[in-house]
Amino acid sequence: MKSFGGGWDDDFPAGDRKTPRQNYGNKQRNKNPVLASRKPRADQAGRSYVTFPRIHAARDGLTCKWAFVKARGPVSDVDTRKFPYQLVREEQLPLYQQQQSTVADMDSFLNCFTDGYIRAATQALSGITIDGSLTVMACFGQTLFRLHSLDANRSYQLEELRGVRYPNDVQSSWSNICDDGARAVRLLIDTLKRTSPEELKQEFKITVYCSLKTSDDRQDVKTTFVRQHDRWVLQESRALSQEYVYHDIILDNSTRFRVKVFSELTAPGKEWWSSIHNLIRFQESGVGNSFATKVTLDPRASKDLRINYVSIESVYEPVEFHGLRFQLSTQGNDVSLDVLPPEEMLEKKQPDESFEFLVKRLVQVLDEF
Repeated sequence: MKSFGGGWDDDFPAGDRKTPRQNYGNKQRNKNPVLASRKPRADQAGRSYVTFPRIHAARDGLTCKWAFVKARGPVSDVDTRKFPYQLVREEQLPLYQQQQSTVADMDSFLNCFTDGYIRAATQALSGITIDGSLTVMACFGQTLFRLHSLDANRSYQLEELRGVRYPNDVQSSWSNICDDGARAVRLLIDTLKRTSPEELKQEFKITVYCSLKTSDDRQDVKTTFVRQHDRWVLQESRALSQEYVYHDIILDNSTRFRVKVFSELTAPGKEWWSSIHNLIRFQESGVGNSFATKVTLDPRASKDLRINYVSIESVYEPVEFHGLRFQLSTQGNDVSLDVLPPEEMLEKKQPDESFEFLVKRLVQVLDEF
């Protein structure tokens, strides 16, 4: 089974990821690729942000209070000094204070995660024409926030949070590290390891995320290398075609996953990114530690091409379980888990169908634990 890679989580300002997904200085290559783009913008304070929808939905969201509290501890892939808060469910509201409206609003910051929400999210993806290959995937982790107009440690009801807006009220960064406190996720991982131990072969993988800045736009490319015979060998390059939506689903304070819907171009032809791997340089540590590999751009690369971040992981072969494809990856003690629907479903390029199947089936699997 072919391995699958992560998405393009970039809902943070430039320069706010930390090691091992490091930020790098500007480099460049002068040719306009023919790609769709995120078109990042800036607010009046100069904070950059991307414009595709990012929507949060919480199970039983109307029955309790919510608060932005300090994250329980540092994570390896997000700088928690800049994004120190997580959104958590607080005490249950008295029955007379519990609001009954569960209408899903795809323009709201926070919704109730219900069957109605899934229907609305599915309908929003209906009829989209996909340019390139479609990816609909879930990854476990958490959203970490930087607050601008909201107060930390103050209780909010869900209705008060519906009108929160990026970037004036909050900014966020997604951590792709599984929460140790998520019992259902922990049991799921243990089950996957027992279900197909023969498939859990590992390989080291480096994914280099680059962007080319043009006069009014930005295009993104990721290039993946695998470790073979003590050297890094090119696996593939993919260009981001379009990001459609990110849904951050909160089942409880520890069990959270993000569903990403995006498309990529996989046949570069004569595009500028077909040879981008020739501009990527590796600096080995000399002690056999693949995680310590440093990645830079060749001096020939010009100033508008930059490496945004680098992911170095030990990746397992995907495992099929309950009709979904699960892939584990590790870095030290950190564990990541990505989930995709069947490959033949994605090949139909029907994002609504793939989204609905993935979300419903994944929640069903988690609820069994």
